[in-house]
Amino acid sequence: MQPFNPDAFFATLGTTGPQLTTGIKGDWTGLYKRFFRSPNFSGWFNARYKEVTQKLQVLHDEALSDAVSMPAYCSGRQSAQASTIQRMSQTWKSPEIFHV
Repeated sequence: MQPFNPDAFFATLGTTGPQLTTGIKGDWTGLYKRFFRSPNFSGWFNARYKEVTQKLQVLHDEALSDAVSMPAYCSGRQSAQASTIQRMSQTWKSPEIFHV
């Protein structure tokens, strides 16, 4: 993920901003500038960043799980190791494990 860039954010505000869904007109740029400088922004941003990172990890793990043929991968491995790999694969595919 790229680092947050306020200038890039402001460049898209006119075409993707909250005024499109709220119907409220106002100084959205000024509002966001004040929010970015507030003590609340860092905590909010870090929480959102963590959520996105976790979700990307889940998607990555699911893609790996789907790409690997478990029977072929597990053949020739000790049964305990193969069982562990298969359980991990099922865990990755279980959405209730991840609260993202």
